[in-house]
This record gives sequence, structure tokens and C-alpha cells, in this order.
Amino acid sequence: MKQVMHTMPESVAHVFSCYSPQVKPVLLQVRQWILEHAQANAQIGALTECLKWNEPSYLTLATKSGTSLRLTQLSDDSFALLVHCQTRVICEFKALYPQLNYDKNRAVIFNATEALPADLIQHFIHLALTYHLWK
Repeated sequence: MKQVMHTMPESVAHVFSCYSPQVKPVLLQVRQWILEHAQANAQIGALTECLKWNEPSYLTLATKSGTSLRLTQLSDDSFALLVHCQTRVICEFKALYPQLNYDKNRAVIFNATEALPADLIQHFIHLALTYHLWK
């Protein structure tokens, strides 16, 4: 997939700059996948990148196709992808990938020092950004 160039808002860039050396490159890669997926899928359209709860967040305001997708560092070597807790995204994802770590019905948790499960993360991105199309 072609790398998408998207100027990061200053407030979001500041949050990324505070992440640990283990988590920052991983979450920058996840951000890139989010942007690429949105650009490749006309149903998702342009994303709004902002902070929600001081976490980088990706919203489908133009098309309203999905739920907010947030990224956060949990520790120096772990991170989470979060969605609104009243959606079924985590429930659906957990049914497909029960072996992963979850925080109730709002987040899937990964270890930044382990191999990044690209296919799983990209599937999660798709479910979040298209939630209102499949729910």
C-alpha cells in the first residue's frame, strides 16, 4: 500500500513525542495503517485526527462510517487501540481473536516489544472505521 502523507496536528504530535522509544514507532506505524486504510476505502473517506482524552484519535466525521479509534501507551512497552465502549467492535474482535489481551469492551492491548501483528491490527482498524456500516 502506498504511504499516505498526512500532516499531524501539533497537539497530536506532542503526545506522540512523549511516548517511550519502544511504543512510539509502533504507534506511528499503526497511525500510518489507519490513514492508508481510510484513503483506500471510499466508504470511510477523510479522517479527522485529533485528541480525545489526550489520546490520538481518528474520527470518520465526513462519512460517519465508523466509531472513534484511539491510540494510547499503557506502559513503556505496551499500547492499546481503543473504541467507544458501547460499540460491538471489541465483542466482534474478541470472538475472532480470543487469544489477545483486552480491557473490557473498550480496548485491545499489545506488547510493543513483540512482533507487531499487522494483519490483526489492520483488521481491527477496519472494524472500527466501518462500524456503522456493519453493526
